[in-house]
Amino acid sequence: LVAQFLLLKAFLPHASFIWIVFGQGLVALGAAAPSSPAYVGVIEAAWVGALTTFGIQSSTALAYAISSHLLNIVVTGVIGGYGLVREGDSISELYRQLREKIR
Repeated sequence: LVAQFLLLKAFLPHASFIWIVFGQGLVALGAAAPSSPAYVGVIEAAWVGALTTFGIQSSTALAYAISSHLLNIVVTGVIGGYGLVREGDSISELYRQLREKIR
């Protein structure tokens, strides 16, 4: 919540912490719906809906939503990549192991 709040403050210096709490709740509900991989579009729609409730322009809300989603994907990707390298694995090796278990 704090990281999301700090990011929102970059877009809207007058932002309130309750906006993030409300937005995260809507994002959680949106993520429960069937969606595309990585919830592309669903998370953005939830954030735009949440922030426009507080009178924020939809263009600003969408810019925040895209930035937030991209940042989350990059951070988890970096941590996951680090974990793979540290364990001495690769994605192709994981797929090979998965194929062997399925057979």
